Parts: sequence; structure tokens; C-alpha cells
Amino acid sequence: MRALFVPLLLTSAVSWGAEPITFHVLPNHRGDTGLDIFFVAIRSSQEWTALASRHTGGIMDLSAPPPEVNFNNSVLLVANAGLKHAHPVTVEFTSITDVGSKIEVRLVITGPGTCPSLPEEGSVSAMAVIARTDKPIRFDVSNLDRDCLHR
Repeated sequence: MRALFVPLLLTSAVSWGAEPITFHVLPNHRGDTGLDIFFVAIRSSQEWTALASRHTGGIMDLSAPPPEVNFNNSVLLVANAGLKHAHPVTVEFTSITDVGSKIEVRLVITGPGTCPSLPEEGSVSAMAVIARTDKPIRFDVSNLDRDCLHR
């Protein structure tokens, strides 16, 4: 019984030390960036160029980082839900937390579910900016479907 109790205490202690991080969500970006689903932290213009070179040819302009991003003091978080065949689909940053040894980014991808949808192909993405950090960044992604039948 003691062996089970101690890890629970350690888990609770870690969550007490978690610090929310302020973030700024950039204007919605929706376009064809390909089939890939990706969640990345971009810390330099070179990393941005590498991302853009893998996802060219779409209607989203990846030729330059968003003007709101200064890589000297910021990290750009990019979340792409991949190619979707029906919309609306949204990608939302719900929280970003410093948990000590790493940064946890929580996202929700919400699909049309039972709601009326448009049969339209396209990728859905979101971008957010946080203060510069060298800590590893971990993305925790949840998927939800809208329910228009049981409101």
C-alpha cells in the first residue's frame, strides 16, 4: 500500500509546481500545407525555413515567419491538424505550462462531428508565440467532435 501512495504524492507535488505560461495566438491560418499532421516548436529562422521547405506548394504562405515573431526572444508553436475532408475544423491552444523540466502545450482539435459540414479539403493549423525558452516542449493533443444533435 505504501508503494502506491508515494508515487501519487510525487505526481501531486509536480502539478503544484506547474506555472502557466502567457501565450499569444496568431491570426487563424488555414490552407493546404499537405497531408502531414505536425506539432513543432520553432526557435530560429533556420528552423522556420526547414519547416517551410517541407510544406511548400500549398495556399498558406510559409515564405517568411509571421511578423509578430522575433526569434531572439520568442518561440513559435505551430500545430497542423493535417488534411481534413469536411469543415469546420479548429485547432485551439488551451494552455501552456512550465512543469519544471519541460513546457507542456495543450491543444484541442475539434471536428464537425454531427454538425452540418462543408465537403471541402484543406489543412487546419494554429500558431502561438511564447517567451524564449530552451526547455523541451511537449504537445498534448486532444480530439473532439462537435455534437449538434444533443444541445
